[in-house]
Amino acid sequence: MPGKSPASDSALGWWSSRPLVVALLAAVVFVLTRVAYKAVFGGNSGAPADETILWSAPQIWLAGPFSSIHILGVVTLELLVSAAANALPFAALIIAFGVLSSAVDVRVLLRSSPRGFAGISMALIVALGMFTTFAQRAKRLRVARLLRGERSRLRTLVPLFEQSIEHAEWLAISMSSRGWGRSTHEVSALNPANGSTAIEVKELSISIANRSVLRDVNFSLERGTITVLTGPTGSGKTTLLHTLRGLFADAETHLTPATLCGRVKVFGLPASLERPVGLTTQQPDLSFVAPTVRAELAFGAEQWGTDALRVVPQIAGQTGISHLLDRGVDRLSAGEQAAVAIAAACTSMPTILLLDEPIADLDTAAVEFVACVLRELRDAGVTILVAEHRPEALAGVADHWMRIDDGRVVEGRVESSPLTADRVERVAESATITVLEGPNGSGKTTLMNSLALHGRQAVEGLAFVPHRVEDLFFCETVGQECDRADARVRPESLQNAISTRARISRLLPEFAGFDLNPRDCSAGTRVVIALCLQLALGRPRLALDEPTRGLDAKARAELVRVLREVSSQGVEIVVATHDEEFSAAVADQRVQMRDGHIINGEIVDGWLVAAEAGVTQ
Repeated sequence: MPGKSPASDSALGWWSSRPLVVALLAAVVFVLTRVAYKAVFGGNSGAPADETILWSAPQIWLAGPFSSIHILGVVTLELLVSAAANALPFAALIIAFGVLSSAVDVRVLLRSSPRGFAGISMALIVALGMFTTFAQRAKRLRVARLLRGERSRLRTLVPLFEQSIEHAEWLAISMSSRGWGRSTHEVSALNPANGSTAIEVKELSISIANRSVLRDVNFSLERGTITVLTGPTGSGKTTLLHTLRGLFADAETHLTPATLCGRVKVFGLPASLERPVGLTTQQPDLSFVAPTVRAELAFGAEQWGTDALRVVPQIAGQTGISHLLDRGVDRLSAGEQAAVAIAAACTSMPTILLLDEPIADLDTAAVEFVACVLRELRDAGVTILVAEHRPEALAGVADHWMRIDDGRVVEGRVESSPLTADRVERVAESATITVLEGPNGSGKTTLMNSLALHGRQAVEGLAFVPHRVEDLFFCETVGQECDRADARVRPESLQNAISTRARISRLLPEFAGFDLNPRDCSAGTRVVIALCLQLALGRPRLALDEPTRGLDAKARAELVRVLREVSSQGVEIVVATHDEEFSAAVADQRVQMRDGHIINGEIVDGWLVAAEAGVTQ
């Protein structure tokens, strides 16, 4: 049975109003749905005596296999009241469950369940995680619909279900990979004490959705080393990490249809979710299994039976997140999420740690701290593989370098070159590009959201690319997204407008996945797609939150050129970023933010400007 932790001790003292609010809404929707169903399918054939008739319509009987079903008829007040009364017991059960979830951290209690009930407990934890975040996800998608200029509310249903399923899959994978349901003895047995080769890959080829991603991959990683993996945006770095983690080992567990040939071994055994391998993803919030940072870190320690009272503060101190321990995971900035994900992976005591662009959303101080943490883990015998677009930040700790070149993994790295995009000629009507800078958690994302949204309405004349770019995708393929975006271009703009497909190809010349679901693309590719979709709106103001996340040097240089070109057409631009090189290359003016306060700028007419710049023209 998993050990007890500080998270377990705080289960009964925990309170959150969100589950109760969601439960109340779900109960109301259930009752209304039941009443509506009765009104449509339960109408009487004639007017009942002594009942209040609300409306009367002829009954229509359906044909074929549904010949026993009718719609419409005579609907009375008593009929609808009876339907509502019959729905109340189940509605009350939903509300009771919401009250329980608000007053007691049920997920923590479930994590303390006997090992024999691990499967049932996992299912309940996943269901609870989806239940408590469903309303938040629906709200985000409503905002994304406004940002995309979509009028139909129905367009959010498919992405809402897709995101819910994706969240459930990552929760289950995260729990399994961190030792859930196995005894301390079983987990320890999977962690070999001997052997110098941690990972061995031979003749590995991977195809996703019938598209070749990697081929003839051969390499090995020695125990207690740090290897940095580089490669162009969308070259297959994430796919390789997921393969090493064992996400493609079972056709029932992997997130994307994949075909594998070759051999992947972890300490001499086939890669699978059972191996003690830590993984941080490009979307760490999807794999958080607990409501608070402290409980998230404690989860890994629980599976190992270690003293969480000692381990959690120790790991939090090493990774610089001690001040976040009592904060909810849903209240973290992107950079803070990345730091928490690394710390959570460490509490699971992995022998191998796979990091997918861990410093993409971190400020300079946090990057330096992560490098120190990686050095300490390596000295403790952990084998580390880091996929990264900013390799120079890890030059001081890397033992080996690999790069992906045309689908093959070779020795060496992709050298990052300075952003030397040709400057677009500035003309009289050129607008200003303002860069918003500040450390993780300083409030940049909150400010960017406030520029784009006023209450429940999107700000007119502004195109916004949020940090969670996945929320902007509503179609099944990238090509469909492009066609829908171009279809809304005003006729007078068609003559000079560049198509969305062409914009994507300009930023990512090697991209050929227009038939792919945008969510199946790499993080950097998703950012480019979202940016191009929003540029198609043709609005006079553009705001971007961390647009270089996941982009290689070539794509970042092209992004600089595109933003300068857009600016030269009179579009005002605000960019929030940690990327100092990108900031220096693109900024006309730079604004600093600290602890929720703008230091050297101000909001003028709903727009951010540097203090010395005054009102923009």
